[in-house]
Amino acid sequence: MRADEVRRECDAQFAALRQAGIHPTHLDSHRHAHALPGVLPAVLASARAAGVRVVRRPLDREALRHPRTAAKSALLYASWRRALASVGADDHKLAARGPRFRGLTLQSVADVHTQLLAFLDRLETGTTELMLHPGHDDRELAALDPYRAPRERELAALTSREVRDRLAKGDIRLMTFAEV
Repeated sequence: MRADEVRRECDAQFAALRQAGIHPTHLDSHRHAHALPGVLPAVLASARAAGVRVVRRPLDREALRHPRTAAKSALLYASWRRALASVGADDHKLAARGPRFRGLTLQSVADVHTQLLAFLDRLETGTTELMLHPGHDDRELAALDPYRAPRERELAALTSREVRDRLAKGDIRLMTFAEV
């Protein structure tokens, strides 16, 4: 795919959102495709033109140390660095504005509920974007994405009494990307 095609597609998606009355506050992509060197410059330019203030930096430092996710995380770091080498100063600022990113180590784990509670207990001070994919497994999803069964576990974990009670302690504040 060429950069001009990526830019056209991003611009078209932003236009469709605006036409639907949706004003996006952040940008991420399926499987972090925006972190690819040939894609990131076009995505950042489109996001900047659309007034998007936050673009996900899929750099999960915790995942670098985890045996199951180290390779994927190292690849994301390398791709991101290479992609950033081809963008200008304004796009560097936009890319740097994204909060700390976590969640790769929670993907596909059977005990996501326990792992999520432990994650919340060791959360660092500052703003962190936590990536999960909660949802319901159904035929429509099956036709679109192989990441299916973990979605039900993630939804159950996020809506569990224990997680709600943990968040109610008051040392963690949930926020939207509009507040970043």
